[in-house]
Amino acid sequence: MKGPAFAAWYAAPEGAFPLAVLPHYDQARLGVKVKTAVLSPETLAKQLQHHPELTMAQYSWVQRCVDEGKAILDKGSLIYILEKDGYVSVIKPTKTGRALFVTSVRRLSSKKAWHDQELRRLLGKEGN
Repeated sequence: MKGPAFAAWYAAPEGAFPLAVLPHYDQARLGVKVKTAVLSPETLAKQLQHHPELTMAQYSWVQRCVDEGKAILDKGSLIYILEKDGYVSVIKPTKTGRALFVTSVRRLSSKKAWHDQELRRLLGKEGN
């Protein structure tokens, strides 16, 4: 992520780029055998449109969310919340379970009240 490969892909995305490796227990929660979650050019375009504040370097936080965050299963996706830093990453399998895609990366607002409200909303999904 911090090397030239992601920078080159980010500048001219072609094909999917691997962003995170899921632990076995999260693979089991999703019912998949594949462990690497990728970012598609289409999702990157959506991200750039809806979250232009994210820098290229912040996509490295996806793996940190997976490693250190709280994982919530919601409608077949895993929402990873790294509460202390305010990052949220969503990973979703394909219907066949043969691929995992990062479908959203964002950083919660620095406004404390909104941040707390959004965390409560996301954490409320736990157990669904």
